[in-house]
Amino acid sequence: MKRLLFIAVLILVLSVGCIVKPPEPAYTYLDNILVVINEQAKPLPGFQPDVLKYNYILDNDGVPDLIAVTRNETDIVNISYPPAIPGAAAISVRPKVTTGDTYVTTIYIILFSN
Repeated sequence: MKRLLFIAVLILVLSVGCIVKPPEPAYTYLDNILVVINEQAKPLPGFQPDVLKYNYILDNDGVPDLIAVTRNETDIVNISYPPAIPGAAAISVRPKVTTGDTYVTTIYIILFSN
């Protein structure tokens, strides 16, 4: 009888959807990306925090510096540059997490060409 009651409760819980799902991971986005050319930092044209891939046409063959503007000062940012142009730079951003929440590293790709 106890076994039958257990099975009935289990079916009820499954059908009602009372099983706790793990929380959805949170994403961290940048506020802006600045491209530094000739010592002048300018915002990446058309930048939107939730758009992760960009094309950027350069006037010269040099690889420009990039500055990632974070939403939180504790966000961790890594920038990898292409060895030459044409090439792609990758900017990854993630929050500094102590415990608890699940976060996903967000990666922005900038394809440089001339």
